[in-house]
Amino acid sequence: MPRLRPRASALGVAILTAAAAALALGALGPAPNAQPSHGTEGAFASGMHDREIVPGRGPQRWTRERGVFRFERLPPGPASLEVRVRGQRTPLRVLANGVAVGEIPSGRFVGRYALPDGPANGVVAVVLETEGFPGDDGERRGALVDRVRVVPRPGARPAFGSVALFLLPALIVAAAGLASGLSPALAALAAMAASLLQALVLWPDGQLHSPYATTLAWQIALAAAAAAVAARFFERFVPGSGPGAFAALLLAGAIQGIAAASPVMVSSDVVFHANRLRDAAGGELFPTSVTQHQTPFRIPYGVSFYALLAPLVWLGLDPVALVGAGAGLAGIAATAALFGVLATRDARLACAAAIALQLLPGTFGIHSYGNLSNAFGQALTVLFLAWWMGRARGGVVLGGVLFALVGISHLSCLIVLGAVTAALLVARGRSIRGDRARLGALGLGSVLIAAYYARFAGLVASQLPRLLEGGGQGHGRSQGAADALRLQLARIPAEFAWPALVLAVLGIVVARRRGSLQPGGALRDVAAYAAGAALLAVPAIVSPLEVRYLYALGVAVAVFAGVGFLALAARGRAGAVAAWSLAVAQTLVAFANVSAALFERYRQ
Repeated sequence: MPRLRPRASALGVAILTAAAAALALGALGPAPNAQPSHGTEGAFASGMHDREIVPGRGPQRWTRERGVFRFERLPPGPASLEVRVRGQRTPLRVLANGVAVGEIPSGRFVGRYALPDGPANGVVAVVLETEGFPGDDGERRGALVDRVRVVPRPGARPAFGSVALFLLPALIVAAAGLASGLSPALAALAAMAASLLQALVLWPDGQLHSPYATTLAWQIALAAAAAAVAARFFERFVPGSGPGAFAALLLAGAIQGIAAASPVMVSSDVVFHANRLRDAAGGELFPTSVTQHQTPFRIPYGVSFYALLAPLVWLGLDPVALVGAGAGLAGIAATAALFGVLATRDARLACAAAIALQLLPGTFGIHSYGNLSNAFGQALTVLFLAWWMGRARGGVVLGGVLFALVGISHLSCLIVLGAVTAALLVARGRSIRGDRARLGALGLGSVLIAAYYARFAGLVASQLPRLLEGGGQGHGRSQGAADALRLQLARIPAEFAWPALVLAVLGIVVARRRGSLQPGGALRDVAAYAAGAALLAVPAIVSPLEVRYLYALGVAVAVFAGVGFLALAARGRAGAVAAWSLAVAQTLVAFANVSAALFERYRQ
């Protein structure tokens, strides 16, 4: 009985915090506003064309002939509706909860309407209907939406239905944390953090009143439940690893799963990948692309990311949502694999490294910038690295398939894979000669990759002589090697942030002093991987070849940052203060990076 009291207290704190966050957000938060220039229309809207980013104007969104904007959990009483559109060529009918409230003629842009009866059971469903016109892509377009906003009457009390959206995830986070071995205080802290972050995400443009608010609540709850299941799994094989696994995987789920798939995040290339997925679902399995050099290269693009998701398109799922979710889930799986292989050696290091990986700006940045096939390929590279570092479970088949999927995911990932694999082989030395599983996996994977890229042999041969053009990242001859070097150096802190770099350098020094980089050790493989990826800086500086080797280095930086953090924290009170100060600084950098990506990037 005494043992139950702290657990009940943790759940009580979770309930109180969640209720307070929900009520404060309902009372103080802004009115719901679906506005494409803010990126918030995706939380409310359906029946829309894919988001477009127009240079100099930011994001914009067209309706189809019928666009729906749903506002939920609104306070009772009269309200007002504002609709701002442009670009429609035929009159636009405006309906609220099935009742026609007005029409915006072609050439007019604003409609304001009173809703004297207010929401129906807390809901206002706004429908924009128009005959529309055929767009350049052959699909009909309705109106270009500037904003759709519902404003409750001043002083209206908040709707209490939103409290449940905070209670459910908070209770599940707290209960899952307790089941994973967290102390009641840490479980309560995790639930409080979940409620606070949930409120911060839903604050802009009143997204508390959007359908996405319900989706977000379920996402948090499912992420916590999945993290708890994984924690129990790891605890079974590595006693003491459960709490760390829960913390690391819950954070990975929040960053690479929930935030990366947020409808509010404006991403430059997500529609590009959705179209690639549509093509793959239609049978196009050998795509090519052009680079952004001053004189573009035409290159093979890779297809494994899209091929794995294509069956879900056949089932009718949205390609835009699929590419975001697919890249995020791959990143979470890579985090779990990294944790698992490190936990067998040191559960504390596994936790520190997995958390550090989520806090690197580049980990989330690649989702923000929309390089989703590269994110997928790097996640599989980490999975392959974990397979290599571990006991090579699954043997030749699993290792070979992972190797091939990486190589066929993205040309940049193929080049990184070749460099790091060579370094891993060198690091193993003579011991690799009798390793049938690893050598067999490399052989099988190489055959599969070669069979795929054989289709592009002529294209690749035609582009190879251009590698002699000299240095210049993304601009052909417009930059020399010196400029390319400066650009690479400038990207290092942007990719990792200084706190993580300081801890990683310290971790390398500590690992060397302790002899942890000797052949056969896990850190030896990580160091070899880092060396192979880092060598790609040379062609990036002296040739037009551009691969995201800095992004690939993220997993090594995270692992050695974990080593450095643990070593520094063990050096008395001063060391602990320094270690935690650097960890907090890195966390703040990560929070600012995610916040900017969700609410600021690509806006005007």
